[in-house]
Amino acid sequence: MVRGIGLLLEIIALAAGYVAAAQVGLAMAYGHGLVSPDWITTGLAVAALGLRGGHLWPGVALGAFIAYALAGNPPPVATGIALGNTFEAWAGGWMLRRWGVIGETKGVRDVAALVTTALLAPMPSAAGGALSPIIDGLAAWPELPARWGTWWLGDAAGILILTPPLLAWFGTRSQTAQPWHPWEAAATLAAGLAAVSAVFAGEPLFIRLGLERVPTLWVFPPMVWAGLRLRPRQAVPIPAAMALLAIGLTFAGVGPFAHGGAVPDLALTQMSFAIMVGTALVLVGAVAQLEEALCQAEAAMRRAQQATQRANEASLAKSRFVAALRHDFAQPLQAIRLFLQPLSRQPLDLRGRLLIERIEGAVEAIGAALDSLKDITAVELDLLRPEPASFPVGCLLAQLADEWRPQAAEKGLELRFVPSTRPVHTDRQMLGRIVRNLLANAVRYTARGRVLLGCRCTSGCVRIEVWDTGPGIPEEEQEAVFEAFHRGPEAKQQEIPGEAKGLGLGLATVRRLATALGLKLKLRSSVGRGSVFSVELPCSRRGFKWSASPAPRTGYRQGPAPPPSADRTGCRQPPGEHG
Repeated sequence: MVRGIGLLLEIIALAAGYVAAAQVGLAMAYGHGLVSPDWITTGLAVAALGLRGGHLWPGVALGAFIAYALAGNPPPVATGIALGNTFEAWAGGWMLRRWGVIGETKGVRDVAALVTTALLAPMPSAAGGALSPIIDGLAAWPELPARWGTWWLGDAAGILILTPPLLAWFGTRSQTAQPWHPWEAAATLAAGLAAVSAVFAGEPLFIRLGLERVPTLWVFPPMVWAGLRLRPRQAVPIPAAMALLAIGLTFAGVGPFAHGGAVPDLALTQMSFAIMVGTALVLVGAVAQLEEALCQAEAAMRRAQQATQRANEASLAKSRFVAALRHDFAQPLQAIRLFLQPLSRQPLDLRGRLLIERIEGAVEAIGAALDSLKDITAVELDLLRPEPASFPVGCLLAQLADEWRPQAAEKGLELRFVPSTRPVHTDRQMLGRIVRNLLANAVRYTARGRVLLGCRCTSGCVRIEVWDTGPGIPEEEQEAVFEAFHRGPEAKQQEIPGEAKGLGLGLATVRRLATALGLKLKLRSSVGRGSVFSVELPCSRRGFKWSASPAPRTGYRQGPAPPPSADRTGCRQPPGEHG
């Protein structure tokens, strides 16, 4: 019941508004008061049925019939015109709803939909309005084209001028973040109305200034400013108000178009301002579309930042968990080592001795994996701060070669070291950890042949290289070997039964430490022939002081100190330098 009363009130209100607006158009009508070159009532009807729905068509039909009946037209003529206007409003509203144009202009697509509606919807109304008086004998058939064209132009201009501001103010609002500028909108509206008044009412002044033609393009700047600066709800009414003022001044007989008679003058004015309003709407739509794209980009950026923050927090939590896990495992591993020491001194048979060695190897492998995890988490948590200093790289490499030579000999490998006295400038402990992991990787996965450790000197740089004659790494696997817990099929094939397996953390640790130091890490490999891992670091351009026992960093193993017989740099002078 309440809904039915509300619908009835809406129909009555629409009919009353239609009749009131029709009086403006009928005041400009010709041909028995039927054909008007200005029919803004169509814009009102199309906007109402587009916003509220096609069920309001009785309001348009009732309003059109009453308006034309009050103008003195016979009931059959008023009925025919009312039917055409009703179908026109229903079709226009249906097209707007079908295309989703029921609010503020959101882009050029909405403007195209409005223009298409303005071009197509008035056709049945123009046909009904032009044919009804001819059928009733009030007009002749030769007048049909002119009547149809004038009717169609008035209705199309009414949709294009009045419908957009009604949709913008009474329809859905845009979700863009464009600011609201009420004072700027008022100033722009005043400037637009002033420009129209000057162009249309100031013709005598222009003639006195010697201008034969009135500069009508002065009305464009306020429209352009409104489209660029204001929200659609503020921008769209400005060109509409300017067009209505221009039509009123032309009807009053003033302005650049008031020279050829009332009907052609009004038709020319409406056509000109319809083009201007359409152009202004395209500008408004383009700016609104750009604003919406910017809002979407900002929203996507915020989501990406939030996702990055969540990922960083998750990575930090993971790193802290791994650090805590490593700390919890350190003490049980140390206890296992202590328990194994008395067992290794007991007289055991060959099987027992082999079992003890495998247990010790497994414990050492777990300890090495935990050390690698410690290095990785230390870099990720920014707990490992590089402390660069100048030192001879050969001294560090000699210590590492001596450290790994016995293990290489146990596997029947030859570990060769090419000494160097070249000074470098980087963090000694972190560089030692990098080279130690590269040597461990080479010794572990090389079944026969040799391992070579040395330097190549380039312009301003030193490249530490570790060569091996292992299985090699396929090209498609060369990037993946630096990922944590990745072990290629070639590495698995080279594993010796009973020997502790690697967990794939050594090269991941190398990459993270090299990144923290800003060093270039490279890999060259050939399947079946071996691999070359290299680390490039800058040479030292200043002197350095060698300390016989540099203080080790907490949690990092320090290599053996140089022998007392070493020279001032801490390394024996080699017979020559490689590279």
